[in-house]
Amino acid sequence: MLTGKLFCASCGGTLSNLGRDYLACGAARRLGTCSNMASVRRPQLEASVIKALHANLMEPEAVREFVAEFTAEWNRLAAESNADRAHDQSRLTTIERKIGKIIEAVMDGFRTEELKQQLEKLSQQKAQLQARLSAPASTAPSIHPNLAELYRQRVETLQAALASADGNNSAVLEALRNLIERVDVGLGTQGEPEIILTGALAAMVRLGLPAPPTKTTPSVRSTEGVPDLFMSSVKLVAGARFERATFRL
Repeated sequence: MLTGKLFCASCGGTLSNLGRDYLACGAARRLGTCSNMASVRRPQLEASVIKALHANLMEPEAVREFVAEFTAEWNRLAAESNADRAHDQSRLTTIERKIGKIIEAVMDGFRTEELKQQLEKLSQQKAQLQARLSAPASTAPSIHPNLAELYRQRVETLQAALASADGNNSAVLEALRNLIERVDVGLGTQGEPEIILTGALAAMVRLGLPAPPTKTTPSVRSTEGVPDLFMSSVKLVAGARFERATFRL
């Protein structure tokens, strides 16, 4: 579940296998270039991360703050997008008018090479504008009003499916994995391992978007088909504090 997502909180390097079940900073243990000597057992770390996904991320107050900022950013980007579409529509109208005049001139017998070149150039511009305008306008996603609670319910469902002998563990692990941006392991003040879990904010928020019911194992919704404005809005407000959680083993 955590392959490729485990890093040293001190130097930023990746964690390496240490013995059978332990993980530690490779730069500290093998190269001596890092002071982080913390080591953690992989099963214990994975269990703690899954627990933290449910208990430590998406605090209700922070979620409300995020939703307000997300909505404001979405509206700003949507307004820019609508302005661009209006400009493209105006340009398309002007180009179609020019093309019509050239066609009239040709029909009246004016068939010069210059008119032909202008017609070809305008036709290319018209096709480009039509292609942009044919793309559906991005509509604001309907985020669940109780996103924090819904997120916890979805994570609980994934936890239960992971614990079930009948569950498709690979699909559930991948769904949980998609919620994790990175896990940094360092040393706490008492010398115990300290874990910093950073959630994949876009995936976490997508859990709060309406999704059609499915009979398959519950999973995080794919990014395929998600409007660019959604990804842009999430990225620009990704500093919301509910994205990160710090805990100790």
